[in-house]
Amino acid sequence: MGYLGSNASFTGTQNNKRVTVTATQGQTLFTVSGGYAINAIDVYRNGVKLSAQRDFTALDGATVTLVSAANADDNLEFVTFENFQREDVVTGDGDSVIKGNLEVAGDLGITGTLNATVSNTNTAGFSTVAGISSALGVGATAVGLNASGVITATSFSGSGANLTGIAATDDVSTNGLVVLGISTLAGATFSGVSTFAGNVDIDALYIDSVSSSRLNFTDSGSGGFIKRDTGEIIVGANDISLRDGAASEYYLRATQNGSVELRYDNVKKIETDQAGVIITGIATADGFRAGDSEKVELGAGQDLSLYHNGTNSFIDNDTGSLYVRGVGDDLYLRATDDIFIQPQGSEDGIKVIGDGAVELYHDNSKKLETASGGINVGVGITMDGNGIAVSGILTCNGVTVGQNAIGARTVQSGGSPSGGSNGDIYYIY
Repeated sequence: MGYLGSNASFTGTQNNKRVTVTATQGQTLFTVSGGYAINAIDVYRNGVKLSAQRDFTALDGATVTLVSAANADDNLEFVTFENFQREDVVTGDGDSVIKGNLEVAGDLGITGTLNATVSNTNTAGFSTVAGISSALGVGATAVGLNASGVITATSFSGSGANLTGIAATDDVSTNGLVVLGISTLAGATFSGVSTFAGNVDIDALYIDSVSSSRLNFTDSGSGGFIKRDTGEIIVGANDISLRDGAASEYYLRATQNGSVELRYDNVKKIETDQAGVIITGIATADGFRAGDSEKVELGAGQDLSLYHNGTNSFIDNDTGSLYVRGVGDDLYLRATDDIFIQPQGSEDGIKVIGDGAVELYHDNSKKLETASGGINVGVGITMDGNGIAVSGILTCNGVTVGQNAIGARTVQSGGSPSGGSNGDIYYIY
């Protein structure tokens, strides 16, 4: 420590500072934290005072070199001294300089400006500060700091419960704000990153990337919405779902590299897959369109298909029989031109020719056709016991009745009988 009075190694009134260092094996060079005044330093090794020049040298104001290297865990203590005069510290008028620590037990009243760079202030209170400039770091207990000027600090911490005197029109600007508890803000602008550890209740939040375009989150009390004035809103995640308020029922589910599902009352109704869309239930639509050769397929094995190949339209049935039924009433087959019924793949069965004949076939061979005057029979007619009633002209190449055969004849109604009879056939002409 310093001494008052004698003019020994250190004269006048001194203030001292002690710096303690633990040595490593063989260490000789030590750095004194905060430096020292040359010829104003004492060195102790394990509690034993060393002699300058004989045991150590201290010539640069920053380091001390031992003549004999230290052992591991040796305790080196450096005591540095600073001279001062009492009249330089406290005067009635003019400036005063205090070097070292200043402890104030009561209030400190300052009527001028306090220019300070303080890393730690221990005080029972500050009062009546006309202005504070530079940096004031408050690192310890202060009952109150009353300032009418500007306080600039690297950080503030605390609940803010006793922070008063800030008008609604005042701005608070900070690079780091730590708040423990609830803060109510009428308006706030954040230009950096804000981290919230708990819940955040906000009536309306606007996020601006460009002044003319903003993302708006708003809660009206009865509902809420998210909107953007221009452009698009992108929601990105590996999996996305929309659920009810309890998060127990799904409205929509989207899976990365997988399906997208739409649900009704939490039951899946529409699902995309690699082949297209799967609909569960009844699909009701105002219309349906498909391109050329794109099929509407029905059945578990796609047994029935409907499609158009660009030239013609097809109904293909691959399994079982195909029934076309008019359950309610009549069944109509209509065509602008002809109608063909073909059994056995492509054999002729019935041909309905537009503005022409109707042809009947047996085993792909035409047997009867209608004509403008009646019907034409290709080979002959075999009759049962009920006979044939003819209205108009029946022209045939031959008629077989029972065991009798008749050659080519023409039977015409009207007139009186002439000619004879052969079997049961009468010829009227």
